[in-house]
Amino acid sequence: MFQWFDTRAVKALGNALADYVIAQHQTPKKVSKKRPDSTRDLIVRHVSDQVAEFKRSERLNIYKIAQLGNVFKWRLKEAGFEDEYVEALTTLLLTRAR
Repeated sequence: MFQWFDTRAVKALGNALADYVIAQHQTPKKVSKKRPDSTRDLIVRHVSDQVAEFKRSERLNIYKIAQLGNVFKWRLKEAGFEDEYVEALTTLLLTRAR
């Protein structure tokens, strides 16, 4: 019963994913004219892969998914990302977590 409320692993995943996004935006990259969205694509692929891998070992309920989204969202907001970008990434994360 108490496993349902144990969100330590989910919060760690949310923080790790947010740290990854922050790191991707802080490292200087050459912008390709062919693929200007390469950073965004890399982030989307990484988030999707990490959530899929996590779901194989951990069972996610609605409470855990909400905690995952909350931790991820606020970590990015505290890092100074624009609200629209944070909302888009959080929505992506929550959709993959379902």
